[in-house]
Parts: sequence; structure tokens; C-alpha cells
Amino acid sequence: MPAEERRPRKQPAGNAAGNSRRKAGGAGRKSAPRRQQTEREPRQAKNLPRRIAWEVLVDVETKDSYANLLLPAKLARTHMEPQDAAFTTELTYGALRQQEFYDAIIARAANRPIDSIDAEPLAGMRLGAHQILSMRVPDHAALSETVAVIKTNAPKTAGFVNAVLRRISEVDRAEWLRRVTDGATAVGEQAIEYSHPEWIVRAMTQALKGHGRQASELQALLEADNAAAKVSVSALPGLVDRSELPGARPNSLPSASPSRPPCPRTSMPSPPAAPVCRTKAPHWWRWRWHRLRHRQATGQTCAPAPAARPQSWQRSPNSRAVPSTLSTPVSTGLNS
Repeated sequence: MPAEERRPRKQPAGNAAGNSRRKAGGAGRKSAPRRQQTEREPRQAKNLPRRIAWEVLVDVETKDSYANLLLPAKLARTHMEPQDAAFTTELTYGALRQQEFYDAIIARAANRPIDSIDAEPLAGMRLGAHQILSMRVPDHAALSETVAVIKTNAPKTAGFVNAVLRRISEVDRAEWLRRVTDGATAVGEQAIEYSHPEWIVRAMTQALKGHGRQASELQALLEADNAAAKVSVSALPGLVDRSELPGARPNSLPSASPSRPPCPRTSMPSPPAAPVCRTKAPHWWRWRWHRLRHRQATGQTCAPAPAARPQSWQRSPNSRAVPSTLSTPVSTGLNS
């Protein structure tokens, strides 16, 4: 065939599309990271309870923060569902309650002392150990989700945390307890098992003996000290009645204790109105009324009624506030 009759070959549709994307400045390549980000968002939202618990554990370890103050603030900012908030609370407080026991296991599984492990991976190991040994979370879920938190916040230590948690998941809690307490004294075994310092175990033993109790009650005392607090509702006297609480029965106030005399006041008047003061004087009489009402409800001995207080305050050029005479006392209604 003559050269002048040869026709150029047509490019395939795929090559033409690729050339058009390259000419457009690589628009096709920019969509890949955006797609990965959308795939990562659901996992981050699902892993939010573990991430918050991990942050609290790190702050407690590095900044000496108070978990009971830090965790509620984080839960309020995230607006989690009640079930997720309860899961986060158990992860945080449970890992802290049994920290000594988990540290002994981590030190043995990692084959190094706890002091040589950084705070970020150590918090992840404590979090994972609590899920594996003390919660009903499946081992594979506890391990993978905890390591995912470490990969996001401390990626260089994710492999180390993964190896230690896999080592911990190989043995159950009873076997780990036998290993970490092997060769320890009786006080040391109880200190590791119940995550209490040895001096506290000795102090509790002496307290039981001082009150005439049996030393065998020490185990029950340590178990109760590690038990999670139950959620309860309290009706503050003067602000809400117990009958208004959900599930409350009428006339269910506790009877007077046999060791305390009953309160002589059978009925309490309404709380007195606080007088208008020009200074920020504390309304101590209202607090005293609520205290007396509470003592009446619990059968405790009532305190003496507070004395009258001035109704107004007068300013003096030599002092910030000087009480006026007691010509017009405030009626508290407590002496009736």
C-alpha cells in the first residue's frame, strides 16, 4: 500500500480519556484522596468512644488530670448517644480502676518495665487490656479498633501496641492473674489482683481489726471498692418531692433511725424569701433550711435554729459594708 494512502491509527477510547485527564491537570488523580476520606469518616465516628477514652487516659498519665472532671466535659462536647456515652465511661473508669493489674500484665507481655513505655501506647494497651480481659467485647474487635486509634494518633507505635494486645489475648484473665502473682506475698497478690497499693491493703486490714471485724472480710472490701458506682436519683428536700420521681412510691420516706431521736418538728414551713441585699451576702439561711429539711427526712437530730440576721446593709465610708441594727430581724419561720 502506498505511503500516501496509509491512514493514522485511531487511539483507543481509554487512552483518549487518560490524555484528557492529564491535560486537565490531573483531575482524576485528585478524586482518590477525597474518596478515601469519605471511607474513613464512618470508622472514626464509630471509634469515637475509644478515642475519647484514650485521650482521657493520656491526660491522666501526662498531665495528672482528673478523669471525673475531664470525661464529662468531653462527653458533653461530642453529644454522643447514651449507649456510646456509657461505653466510653466504662472504658475510661474501668481501665483506671484496674490499672495496677493491667500494668503488671502489660509489663510481662511486652517484656519491659512500664516506666520505659510512652504514655500514648501505654494508654492504648490499658484500654485494649480492659476490653479483652474485663468486658464482653470480642477480642478481634477490641484489638483492631484500639490499634486503629493508635494509628491515627501515634502511628509509629501501632505495631508495638498490636503485638502486645495479641499476646494478652492469648490467655484468659485467670491465667494472667496466676502468672503476674507468682512468687508474690499475700499482700502483694491482693494489691495486684484488686489494683490497690500495698499500703492501702495493710491499712484496710488494720481498720477491719480496729472495728472488731474479721480479716477475711478484706476481699469483699476490696471488691466493693473496685465496683462501679450505681446511678441513683436524689430528691433534694425543699426542691422536689420524692413522690414526683419516676418509680417512687407514696409515703416511702425512711423511718427514723433507732439510734437517733426523731426530729421534734413534724412539719416544716415554706422556705423564707431571701432579703434584698446590696452586697453579695451569702443566703446561708436558705441553705440551713434545706439542711434541716433533709435531717427531718432521714431521721437525724435537728440542729438548733439559726439566729435572726439583719434585713438590710448600710455602707460606711470607712468600711465596705457594716450591718445595721437588729431592729428589723428576718423571720426565717424555723422557730415556729
